[in-house]
This record gives sequence, C-alpha cells and structure tokens, in this order.
Amino acid sequence: IAEAFGIPKAEGALITDVVKDGPADKAGLKPGDVVIKLNKQEIKNVGILRNGISFLHPAEVATLTILRGGKEMEIPVTIGLHPENELNAQEIQKSLGLLVEELTPEIRQQLGVIEEKGVVIKYISPNSIAQYAGLRRGQLILSVNRSPIRSTEEFYQAIREKSTGDQILLHVKEGQGTRFVILHME
Repeated sequence: IAEAFGIPKAEGALITDVVKDGPADKAGLKPGDVVIKLNKQEIKNVGILRNGISFLHPAEVATLTILRGGKEMEIPVTIGLHPENELNAQEIQKSLGLLVEELTPEIRQQLGVIEEKGVVIKYISPNSIAQYAGLRRGQLILSVNRSPIRSTEEFYQAIREKSTGDQILLHVKEGQGTRFVILHME
C-alpha cells in the first residue's frame, strides 16, 4: 500500500474514509491522505494515531502532518466528541436532564473562570431531575462523586459507571460560590 501511495516507508496512518461533516471532513482531510505526524510526534501506525488523539480533548486543535499526492501538508483539526460519547450525551440527557460542554477559552471568558477545571452545563431539560435540583445552564461542574472532571469524556465516563437508582454527587460552581448537588439516576 505504501508503494501504491508513493510513500517511501511503510509508516503512518492511511485515511480510508472520512465521515461527512465530522472533524476530519471539516478540516479538509480526504481518503488517501496518510497521517505521518500528530502535533509534531511521528505516527508509525494507526494505533499510535488513535492513542495520541485519545489524549486530546474535544474542541482542542491538533496539527496533523499528512502526505497527499507526494506532498507534505500540515492541517489543523478541531477534535470532536467520540460517537460513543455523543450517544452517552443523549442517554444522560434522558436520565438526568442535562448536557455538558467543554470549558473553552471563550466560555472561560464569558463565565469569568480562570483556573478552574470542569465542564459547563450547556442545557437543562424542563421538568428534569437536574432542573428540580436547581442546576442551570452556564454552571460549572467541577467534580462527579468527588472525582475532578476535566472534560466531557470524563464526565460521561463517571456517569456511565452509575446504575438506575444510584446517587450522583456533583460539585457545582456558579459565580464565586460552589455547592454540592445530589441527583438520582433514573
């Protein structure tokens, strides 16, 4: 395959498909591109690429160095949610009535949050457990069950580990104050 694509070494990760309107598509990646670096780190195979991307957070911008038609190009790609986490978001919205998003620099500025880590409540379903608990859009979730949360992926993982009827302890920040909120999984 390397020879057919005019690549001197059998290294890199060959892009075979690009999901329409996904992060790769939006960045301009095409089937047949070969990723040789992720943020300047050499990519020897698809496993190294997959692992490297797994350590990045949604909304973070990564630079992929690719080979296309024998030419090396650098392409910035904004990391998106893994499809499994999108499904988790829908399930959590149904059971708890809330959706969260990454704490981007723009959101930090809007909320006046400088050093805190967490996820921001993006949406609260009407008449949901989250609404009855007093949660509101724009609040920052700092931890779930006393474990710090730094990304939506960590948030969904922490919630996914709970079963129907379990309690979920959220540490929530709004303005200058913080409080603990207990939700019961439905």
